[in-house]
Amino acid sequence: MTPYDDVNAVLTHLSAGLTELLGEQLIGLYLTGSLTYGDYDPGSSDIDFLAVLCKELSIEQLEAVRTLHTGIGAAVLRWAKRLEGSYITSAMIVARDRPTMPRPYINGGENGFYRYGDEWTIYLLFDSGLHPDLLAV
Repeated sequence: MTPYDDVNAVLTHLSAGLTELLGEQLIGLYLTGSLTYGDYDPGSSDIDFLAVLCKELSIEQLEAVRTLHTGIGAAVLRWAKRLEGSYITSAMIVARDRPTMPRPYINGGENGFYRYGDEWTIYLLFDSGLHPDLLAV
């Protein structure tokens, strides 16, 4: 966890909620951004994350995740508009071509939580092939 109690509360809500909603479909939940590289500013930084899934979210799951994010914002008001993340499949991590399908992208703000994009979230620059088990799902 982080040294910030309010951030930890958000991460606990997010992790527990996604685990309950998605079960084994959720491969991993990763903290990214300023909290990971030591540039976090409690007054202006957001909480960046990446959720890696074994398959795309269904319409029903997408709505349930949206509701989860709304609940997190209500429970920890300070973070209602400062939680930002992507829901991608493991296939997107190893794909060499630009994604053809949009991905759920959560960013609190005036227009709600979901925007979609087809840009790369992570682009694999090099794979030695020595650890295929790290990317196998």
